[in-house]
Amino acid sequence: MPDLSRSIPTTKQPGLRASLLKISGALFLCFALLGGWLSFDLYRGYEKVLTDVSYRAMQRSQIIGQAFRTEILAADYVLRDVLGRVQEEDLVFPDPNPDHAQRLTRLLKEKADTVPDFVSMVLFDRDCVFAATVTGENTGVRSKPALCEARKMHRGPGPLVSYVSGKDSASGHSVLVLSRNLTSPAGEFLGGVMSVIELERAQRRFDTYSLGAEDSVAMLDDAQVLLARRPLLANAIEKAVATPEIPATVRSTVSGTGIAMQRDVDGRERLFGFSKIEGFPFVIAYGFDKAQMLQTWQRRALELGVGYLTLLVLAVLAARAHWTMLLQRDELIAGRSALQELATHDPLTSLYNRRFLDGAMPREFARSQRDGTPLAIIMLDLDHFKHVNDEFSHAAGDEVLKTLAELLKKGTRESDLICRFGGEEFIAIMPNMTTDQALERVESWRKQLAETPVVYGDFTIRVTLSAGIAVFPDHGSSPDELLARADEMLYKSKREGRNRTSVFVQG
Repeated sequence: MPDLSRSIPTTKQPGLRASLLKISGALFLCFALLGGWLSFDLYRGYEKVLTDVSYRAMQRSQIIGQAFRTEILAADYVLRDVLGRVQEEDLVFPDPNPDHAQRLTRLLKEKADTVPDFVSMVLFDRDCVFAATVTGENTGVRSKPALCEARKMHRGPGPLVSYVSGKDSASGHSVLVLSRNLTSPAGEFLGGVMSVIELERAQRRFDTYSLGAEDSVAMLDDAQVLLARRPLLANAIEKAVATPEIPATVRSTVSGTGIAMQRDVDGRERLFGFSKIEGFPFVIAYGFDKAQMLQTWQRRALELGVGYLTLLVLAVLAARAHWTMLLQRDELIAGRSALQELATHDPLTSLYNRRFLDGAMPREFARSQRDGTPLAIIMLDLDHFKHVNDEFSHAAGDEVLKTLAELLKKGTRESDLICRFGGEEFIAIMPNMTTDQALERVESWRKQLAETPVVYGDFTIRVTLSAGIAVFPDHGSSPDELLARADEMLYKSKREGRNRTSVFVQG
């Protein structure tokens, strides 16, 4: 039998082998670079999610802390008013004049009634002996030595605020004690006035805030004692806790903020924002559940990973033959288009997603700056969306989200951009739109949604919408500032009762 292999030219085989090696090497290099870029992009996205969420948590802690500070200052105003109506000679016990003692009691009762949170108000002398009370009872009682000494040592312009545990309180309930001193022109301590607020009222105030399903908010003192928390953990309240740990930079300043990723007292890992209540020994810690906040990023990472592996397999197969490579190239182009669509759109609502927003926001802002035209940023959030999921199912919640998405699409201009920010939150970017126009647009959406129930199976679901508006250039000089102020207005709408729209007002 003749050796047929000798009839086949062999000079081209090395060249073919080298060509295949080059192609394989080029493919390997390309996929190595692509894998590296995807890894870097995912890592950058991961860090951005953590940073953005932590910053939002810090903003919320500031808002809540400012609300508490405002309440304390309002109570302090009453204390200052009382001090302005008494003299040193009023701070005596026993009072030899019954009419005078009754006048002081009436004064305290009248002022205490103006602050519903007050459970008691007391005038005390230089020895911290109660000279007059709201009820006229317990006069002659002396404050605990530690509290009395703290009052004598207090020199700040504001009131002295002290936490007193239930075991040390006269009522048996944990309280916050606010006091102001009466001093002589030489600065000598002459006595003062104090009010008592039950700590339970702070807990009830937390219960009014709208939190995400896995979010937490807590108030701690400088000694890391947990004073109030939502969700409530009764066994941890009024105890020193290790987590969340207040950053030293926040604890040691009169007014400071900070962010950190920590384990919470319930064991869940959260992205915390910390805010010191200015002038007072309390810190607000707001935490977003890390796992929940990363769900969108994890979904994107999975989609990109699957896409990457798919492309790799297709490329290996394409290297076997030229025609296969051409065929697979077409599939690769189609795959890339699909990935691009996934990368910029929310799969549930078909609206633009957070990734697209991150790129579009700077571009639209720069265009408005260049053209000298307004740019409206609108943040929207479904009210009580967790209730919809819990009562009717997550599938029903998805239907509500899609209904809202279709509503937002209607009536928008070609230049408008509607994005799903995450969960039940949406953002509208409205170029060349004034504040009044933006308010009119949002109110139309809000009223339509309130008047249009969502039908899911046998259920009729009624939902409402809260919104916040900020407009360039009146309300911010950067994209981040506009977004922050729109978010601030959104949560103002939430705090004030939901189903409303708030517009940022320059202070």
